[in-house]
Amino acid sequence: MKISKELTRMALKSGAKKDCTTYQRLVAAKNPEEVVKIYLDEINFCLANDFPSNEYILKHFGDIVRLYNIFINDSIAIVNPNQVVALGKTSGTIKIEEYNVCNVYAKHSSKLKIKSEGHSFVMIDVFDNAIVEVEAAHESQICINRYGISKVISDEQDNGKVKIIEKNKLTY
Repeated sequence: MKISKELTRMALKSGAKKDCTTYQRLVAAKNPEEVVKIYLDEINFCLANDFPSNEYILKHFGDIVRLYNIFINDSIAIVNPNQVVALGKTSGTIKIEEYNVCNVYAKHSSKLKIKSEGHSFVMIDVFDNAIVEVEAAHESQICINRYGISKVISDEQDNGKVKIIEKNKLTY
């Protein structure tokens, strides 16, 4: 697959080593869906290195990434996803209810409002100039890893809990 070869070269330039799992999996990727799954599995490397670029993702995987809740310069309103990756200037709302669990990654200039209710649990990593406004209600819990100059606005309702962990660095 031509895209796979291109991405492996880009991964090496981004700091991947030939023996790391990200590189090895990209070499073996057979189709675009598999590459998107690798992106999610290797999210820490990809976010830390802006790999691949938003433009590259849109050009080669634009229709596919939305199916996996990866959004770039998009407007979203989602209820009970397992995972959301908000890149570029993505804005919108995410609601987590009942006993659901969700991981959210907000990067670049994303602006998200996230509300958790019931007994849900939300884990959020927020980077760059992203702004995340969260509300934990009922017995829900939200844990936020804040990197760099990103901004977090939080509110606790009923017995909801929000924990913000200041990472004091730009990325992972």
